[in-house]
Amino acid sequence: MLLILIFGLISKAWDGDLEIKYKYTISINLFSIVFEEAGHGVLPLPSPGINFELRISKKFSFNFELNNVLFVLPHEVELGIREYLGKKDFEGFYIYQGLAIGLPTDRSFIPTDPSLVLVIGYKSIGSSKFTIDPFLGAKIFYAIEEKRIIPTPALGLYLGYSW
Repeated sequence: MLLILIFGLISKAWDGDLEIKYKYTISINLFSIVFEEAGHGVLPLPSPGINFELRISKKFSFNFELNNVLFVLPHEVELGIREYLGKKDFEGFYIYQGLAIGLPTDRSFIPTDPSLVLVIGYKSIGSSKFTIDPFLGAKIFYAIEEKRIIPTPALGLYLGYSW
């Protein structure tokens, strides 16, 4: 939350005289899952991502996301940049590039399994400021313990509010 506040304050200086309709979006990806080891296999658990997007220029925005197992246990933090490709500002097709890192689950305080996230998506803001944002791409993990790269799909649907 401190990062969101800091970027919000910094962005005030970046706006200048740029006339903007929307500057922030907060949304939730309800369809995200995480696979946890359980016994002799893996157990898929809901892992909603809470996403905050901050517009930093006419075509770029900064993203901060916290993924939580069952809305309770934070397990991953992600930071990234979106570039909007259309003529609309803060809306339409975009390319997203981000870095995610798993949060420690024990007392070691050592982050785990960093990953690169590359997606394309389409953000639509309705007249009520309700936001729908489907996306599709890839998440490329570096499994630290196994010393190997693991590509996985990154897909979801953010539902939220823009202002």
